[in-house]
Amino acid sequence: MKKFIAPLIVSAIFILFALQVSADTPVVHSFNVPASLESGQAASFDWTITGGGHSLIVFCSQGIKLRYASTNLVFPCDTKVSVSNAASDGVALIVANVSGNPRIITARIIPKNANGAIDYDAGAMDASIYVKPSLQPISGFYTNATTTLSGSETKFYWSSTYLDGVNFKISCNSSITATSSIVGGKIVPCGEIISQTDLPSTGSVSFLFNNQSESSFPVDVMVIPAMSPGVYDGTHALVLTITVASDAQKPISVTSFTASRNKIFSGDSVLLSWSIVNATAANLRISCAHLMQYQQYQFLGGVSSTTVSLPCNDFASTTLLKATATTSISFFNLGEYPQTVTVSLFAQLKNSTYDGSKTASINITVEPTTKFSASFPINVAQPVSTAPITTIVANSLPTPLPVGTSALLGCAGSYGFSIMNGLPCSDGAFTSKIYEITGAAELPDKPALIPGCAGSYGFSIYTGQLCASKPTTPSRFSPGAGVYLGGWSGWNGSKKAVTSVKVYFARPLDIGSRGDDVRLLQSFLAKDKELYPEGYINGYFGLLTARAVGRLQLRHGLVKSVDEPTYGFVGPSTRILLNSLQ
Repeated sequence: MKKFIAPLIVSAIFILFALQVSADTPVVHSFNVPASLESGQAASFDWTITGGGHSLIVFCSQGIKLRYASTNLVFPCDTKVSVSNAASDGVALIVANVSGNPRIITARIIPKNANGAIDYDAGAMDASIYVKPSLQPISGFYTNATTTLSGSETKFYWSSTYLDGVNFKISCNSSITATSSIVGGKIVPCGEIISQTDLPSTGSVSFLFNNQSESSFPVDVMVIPAMSPGVYDGTHALVLTITVASDAQKPISVTSFTASRNKIFSGDSVLLSWSIVNATAANLRISCAHLMQYQQYQFLGGVSSTTVSLPCNDFASTTLLKATATTSISFFNLGEYPQTVTVSLFAQLKNSTYDGSKTASINITVEPTTKFSASFPINVAQPVSTAPITTIVANSLPTPLPVGTSALLGCAGSYGFSIMNGLPCSDGAFTSKIYEITGAAELPDKPALIPGCAGSYGFSIYTGQLCASKPTTPSRFSPGAGVYLGGWSGWNGSKKAVTSVKVYFARPLDIGSRGDDVRLLQSFLAKDKELYPEGYINGYFGLLTARAVGRLQLRHGLVKSVDEPTYGFVGPSTRILLNSLQ
């Protein structure tokens, strides 16, 4: 009897131990996943476990990308992940397939022991999902130009949602090469993957194409999705075809290069116009001359503009000029003698250099500031005669004009001809510098408006009478009553006297011109709101004044369109018109 009791006791102990072990073993009761998915679709993974926790692992084949649906953060493939501390739980994952082919992935849920510290791999449960391929892993691909511009890079942009990277390939053409920063600015290989490492999943890249043939050719630029680093899906690549224009330089021809004036006074502007065939751009070079300075008016769009100082004996404009264009340049002669400068036009080639053999030049003579440049218009209160008159300025230094020197009406400054009738002026007639004029004006108690007193001359260009009582500084005179010396405040006579005076416009006016003639021109134009709605009267010939003059020219048929070079420029025809409208 005793020999049967001992084995029974041992068996009972073993059974009790086995039951205790079975009660402590974690168990997966269910694990649910969808049977199939579209690429990029969210899948719900949920499970029930008896135990102390869980680990989820998804085995990803090539081209499978996982993200948390709630945060869009990457869910790691082939890695155990606990989405919470609970044994039974679930998670929603976005599953993308960028491999180009259907994939079957396996998900595994592993229970943890009672204290959640150890995975019980023997109790794991697997589930499989059929994932369809993405039909367009690269969601966007575009370029900033479908036809290349010689010397300019062509930029390509792409975007994707689930890719880790992309790469590029360019079709081959024996006449075309391309360089890119992808390969350190070197020539990229054609017909093969370009970059040794994958480019970002979303980004941009530039190529500089060169075509030395005489014809344009198409080139295919392909962006290829990467299934994994260095492995690409060529079946879902996107292609853009661009036309690579010829970079061969055609013969340069300067068809025109003109200046609105070839002889000016210091501070005046010249409108330069040109047209060059087969040039990508143009630039100007102005010769250096003693005490000469140059400024260019640059329009910024609308009514805004800026003034830029220009160098000499170097390319003048830092911003390339168009091959067919106009520009306004002001010339300043700070010396005592006339200076002649040369303005040369250069054509830019497709390789961004300038063709020194195809230039055109214009000579501009600039009178100095120390000689009189009349602040026209001229104010005349009596009929004009061409008869010589007797000079009254008898004390000009250092070369005084003898009393009785014959001078024509309208001879002033250093023009050399009468601004009234165009006849040649007498040598030395009315060419004295302002600080050389001396003597006191003999004015009556109630002087009348003296005809021919204009600008800052200090004497009448018609009668020779002094227009000021005395010089207050070497370059400024105090006006006598009723005497016009230039400057808006120079009128001291009655309004009746002013309105009875006829205004003659006698010098060219252009953007950059300043003076009383500009102020009176603005005053004349401002009377007609259709011509000059802004109505600014400030003595500076700017863009608004030029437009007002242009509208007047269009109204009277002096120009046909705003594109004509003389539009907005007060030249001979426009001055005749203005004088006839007084």
